[in-house]
Amino acid sequence: MFVCARAAQPIGCNGDHRKTEWARAEWWDLVDVVTGERPVQRTSAKMLWDDRFLYVLFRCFDAEVVAGYTDYNDPIFLEDVVEVFLDDNSSPRDYIEIELSPANVLLHYAVHNDSAGNVLTFARTRKVIETAVRRSDGDAVWYGELAIPFSELILSRSGHPLPGDKWRFNLYRIDRRHDAEDEYSALFPTGKIGFHVPDSFGELSFAR
Repeated sequence: MFVCARAAQPIGCNGDHRKTEWARAEWWDLVDVVTGERPVQRTSAKMLWDDRFLYVLFRCFDAEVVAGYTDYNDPIFLEDVVEVFLDDNSSPRDYIEIELSPANVLLHYAVHNDSAGNVLTFARTRKVIETAVRRSDGDAVWYGELAIPFSELILSRSGHPLPGDKWRFNLYRIDRRHDAEDEYSALFPTGKIGFHVPDSFGELSFAR
């Protein structure tokens, strides 16, 4: 179980990992999605919450950024991307998929999954999630920050998390390189190159 710390105040979304509020959260390291071992291109993430938003911060070491798409809901999963899967009612058949590229392009899907290999995704037409990306090419690292309104997650018992509530979730990254094999990372490994495995989701507890 991972504990999502509560922010003392709204933190905004500008991609700055040095904001004071982010010091309240610890870095969680993603691992190879199949083996559970440390990937070559390391990825870490933090999460915070307040009354309105779930905040997610990714730190991605990246020797070569591959990001050519520019528009909302473009198929950015074909390039470099980080992903957040959220299941607010512990039903593996319905969850939200959110992706962010190093070019600050967002993808937002609702997902229906019958756990038998059939997955249907439905694109959210309104762009309501705030995102920001900061890249430090000299350090070969980029930071992606998301502020996800709880109004996009309406299936929990209260319509938004309460202190002590537990949701199901996973965090992922796909790293593409022209001179090396693609690399797939996850907070909770799925055991295969594939992310739509809700049985592998972990537990996110909302701190008081």
